[in-house]
Amino acid sequence: MKMSNRIAGKKLMALILCAVMVITMLPPGAKVSQAAATVSNPRTANGVSTWDCIYFGNYYQSNSSTKEPIKWRVLSVEGNEAFVMADMALDCKPYNETEEDVTWETCTLRQWLNSTFLDAAFDAEEQSAIKTTTVVNEDNSSTGTSGGNTTSDKIFLLSQNEVANLDYGFNSKYDTGSETRQCKASAYAVKNGCFIVPNDGYAGNCDWWLRSPGDYSNDAMDVVYIGWGRYDGSNVNYDCIGIRPTLNINLSSSSWKYAGMVSANVRQKPLTPTTAMPTATPMVKPTASPTIKPTVTPTAMPTATPTIKPTATPTVKPTVT
Repeated sequence: MKMSNRIAGKKLMALILCAVMVITMLPPGAKVSQAAATVSNPRTANGVSTWDCIYFGNYYQSNSSTKEPIKWRVLSVEGNEAFVMADMALDCKPYNETEEDVTWETCTLRQWLNSTFLDAAFDAEEQSAIKTTTVVNEDNSSTGTSGGNTTSDKIFLLSQNEVANLDYGFNSKYDTGSETRQCKASAYAVKNGCFIVPNDGYAGNCDWWLRSPGDYSNDAMDVVYIGWGRYDGSNVNYDCIGIRPTLNINLSSSSWKYAGMVSANVRQKPLTPTTAMPTATPMVKPTASPTIKPTVTPTAMPTATPTIKPTATPTVKPTVT
């Protein structure tokens, strides 16, 4: 009996040692927790910005039946909190359902993000990891159009100043085309009406909303597909512009995981579009100089010398005697 107990004890000890060895041999990324909070602020070097990315929450992307992990770019890290922006446009909605004077506080898109989208993309544990942010809404820096009151939101959009913040990895000139502000759209967003560029070297890129006001109170700023920010913005009821949510997440939560890095060129040749979807300047084809065909000197056909048929000498029939 003592022998069997001793054997059983040795087996138990062996199992414990094996378990300890397995745990210590797990790769660092096998389990994501606050220890994985190695995400850091964007880095800019040699004209290229690099962002850490995380997966957090799930939303329809490839289709409308299966939710997939949402990829976010880390714009800043402060302590255990990260400010993140969706890596692509996740959906397509107007800034406001009707064309009227609105601000970020009163627009229907803010309501949708903090109710329908919030509940669709995040479970209860994930929602508890999203910080409520005090969102300051600046006036339009060009026309002075009011940005409205400060709001408290879990989900919101970037502002004009934020999307030109070099510390966040963006080109610091708002009205300059930059890859740092270019955005792709998910297939789900396209299905819901988001316009994407079919070619022109920007295939798959889309316009995306900012929360800042445009020239007038019935306009909202947006970033066009080349990464150029529009001061005048687009009518708030436009229904073909993508949505790129932002939020602040508590990194102490275990509900996110690391998703690698993405990079983009900061500098790009400026381009000044004039509409929400910039009209391409038509290529002026040079007027071709008409090809002057040389006058062909007609080849004189030689006059044929008439063939003179020899006069036949009449045959003299012999006289029959």
